[in-house]
Amino acid sequence: MCTLPAVSTLKAAHRVRHQRSIFANHVLGHGARGQMRDPQVVAHSRAVGRRQDQRSSSSITWKDLVGLDPVLGKTLTKVALKRSLCALQASPIIIRAMTMKLRHAILLQTSRSRARSFLSAWIWQQRGVRLCASVMCLMLFGFTTGCGGLTVTRVNSAQERPNNVWVFFTVKDGEQPVGGLQAEDFKIYEDGKLVSAFESQQQILNPEVAAVSYTLLLLDMSGSVTESGGANVLVDAALQFIERVGKSQKVAVYAFDGDKDIHPVVPFTETKGSVEHGLEGLRKYKAVDPSTNLHGAVVEGLETLKVNLNRDRKPLKFGTLVVFSDGTDRAARVSEQDMNAAIDSEDYKNYELFAVGVGGEMEESTLSSIGRHGSELVADGEKLGQAFDRVAERIESHMKRFYLLSYCTPARAGDHRVRIVASSGTKKEGGSSSGKSGQLEYDFNADNFGPPPRCDATRKPKFKLEAGLEEVAEEPEADPPASSKK
Repeated sequence: MCTLPAVSTLKAAHRVRHQRSIFANHVLGHGARGQMRDPQVVAHSRAVGRRQDQRSSSSITWKDLVGLDPVLGKTLTKVALKRSLCALQASPIIIRAMTMKLRHAILLQTSRSRARSFLSAWIWQQRGVRLCASVMCLMLFGFTTGCGGLTVTRVNSAQERPNNVWVFFTVKDGEQPVGGLQAEDFKIYEDGKLVSAFESQQQILNPEVAAVSYTLLLLDMSGSVTESGGANVLVDAALQFIERVGKSQKVAVYAFDGDKDIHPVVPFTETKGSVEHGLEGLRKYKAVDPSTNLHGAVVEGLETLKVNLNRDRKPLKFGTLVVFSDGTDRAARVSEQDMNAAIDSEDYKNYELFAVGVGGEMEESTLSSIGRHGSELVADGEKLGQAFDRVAERIESHMKRFYLLSYCTPARAGDHRVRIVASSGTKKEGGSSSGKSGQLEYDFNADNFGPPPRCDATRKPKFKLEAGLEEVAEEPEADPPASSKK
């Protein structure tokens, strides 16, 4: 919500002159070389200026602003302006101190990242200038939410004869995942018309039928850990972590020290006994190299996670890397710059990274650069279990944000626009909700749809693989078991 206090109003005559100057110099784009951008836009600006002289107490409206900027106008028409503005209380506003070139660059960047766009830090109002921290939520390319509402993001979708439609998406409230929504918490619209939940057999399927999640736990077993007696505390914390995370996904454990390679302790598995047995062996682990190859371990850990995910036959794959270390990189086999480049690689765009550190040697900046989605730094081993528990809780909650919606479309031919509205909160009488809502939109084709056979919404989907999620043509050899280190 826009709750910042109002700023004192300038006198009307000064405001009109100032507004004309703003549009001439910033919106129209007097460049550094003093050249105007577009003669038609200049003429429109002068017309607006004349109207301003006639209406000295008025301000330039959104209609005028859109007329001045065709690119912005095309963008704004994607959603209703009322839904795009935060706390616009019937007063027209103008955007200040932002050239056309700058606004176009921001809109282009927004469209590429498919994220919310906050267009301005300074806005002028007719009855007093109010600063609003979130002026506008522009949802582009099928990603649509309301200001302050839920963020509903499509991950993948598919449709297949006779008339099945599946949509895999996430629901978040700010940065917090939203779990526990039922089929009745979603409404489906096709071409603006509500689709009957009864006739379409609307279902929420278990996401596990189409998606798989792997977590790789990468543990620092360098000399500073094994020689100080810290291995026992670390193993206890790791067992507690796997107890929680292993309930919803496959978990593997690898160890690293100063050696150039990471060492498999427990391969990816859902068998509880094998994980416990492998971790117990770390209590007597002897480092191959007592140094710390932290950067190299992160790079190899990501690659190992990708290789194992690519072996899984499910189309949607999500990986999590959790790194523990008690100090910074000492081996210098891989630079921090190369490690960060690997983390930012397109290959790992669907991965989440967490980091846990202990002791005074570990630098918080290093920890946060690895743990892009969360990091925990504790002073001593006694609090290590709590740190791992907090990371496990985040991973669990992140998994709850996934939904797989299935329904039988009434469409039988042509292209259609589907809109899914998610609602969370307290249910009122009559079925309405007093909580938050958000939505997503995308297009699908229904050519040659229709029975027979009869549509079954409980069918498993057949998603096409997204970019960055392709399965490898040949499965690489399995990692060899760790050699005995005693």
